[in-house]
Amino acid sequence: MIACNQVNKSQVSNTQADNTQHLAQQVSAAAEQLQRHGFGRYYNAMVGTYVSGVYKTLPYATFAQVTNRARKPLNSIEQAVTYTTLYGKSHFDRFSNVIGQIMGRNKRTNAVTKTVNIVDYGCGQGMASLALLSYLETYVNCENFTLNFHLIEPSRTTLDLAVLLVTKMSSRFAANITIHQYHKDLAGFLAVDSHALTPADYSLHLFSNVLDIAQVQQSIPMLSTYLQSIEGKQMVIAVAHSIQTTMRVCSS
Repeated sequence: MIACNQVNKSQVSNTQADNTQHLAQQVSAAAEQLQRHGFGRYYNAMVGTYVSGVYKTLPYATFAQVTNRARKPLNSIEQAVTYTTLYGKSHFDRFSNVIGQIMGRNKRTNAVTKTVNIVDYGCGQGMASLALLSYLETYVNCENFTLNFHLIEPSRTTLDLAVLLVTKMSSRFAANITIHQYHKDLAGFLAVDSHALTPADYSLHLFSNVLDIAQVQQSIPMLSTYLQSIEGKQMVIAVAHSIQTTMRVCSS
């Protein structure tokens, strides 16, 4: 009986590993769609992955419970696929809309030389960075741009995915792009890596649906001090579901 149970457990473990590997391959294929065709095709591919089986193994009720409605760091590819399917497009669209309102939607064809730091706080799967890259691809001549991405995320699973997606999206247009990743929360980044940014013409600080998280709100005073210490022009772009208290992040 003991031997039989051990065999059954081994079979289950092997099946789970095979399923995870297959799911990872589907996500990689979706990332290829991002590189070739842009965010819309990537999102459709991720939805296809979700409906092909993930929704059965990870029902929404279970996902909402184990992730506190995605407020906790995600810890599996299944959770990442579910999150993208449920929230990814709305997050991308909302951030794209805010970027368009702030920066305008007039095409700039002149090639100018600029160095830009992009810091994506609690980046998740990089939706804010992808929205920014999509905007730059559409409206800005970036051939002489240097873009330094700093992706900060406490979940190893979603950080790896964000790095993959930003890399794929970056290959769609000419620019000198570097990606720095920080596997830690906001407080950890501010405590250890606050001097990571190199001098730049602009520094863009992206917050996509993270400012309403309690742990992030606790770090707002430290964040404000950090932002005001950075040299050069700063821009903070933030989108959140709902914030009960209005907080001034930085002063001009």
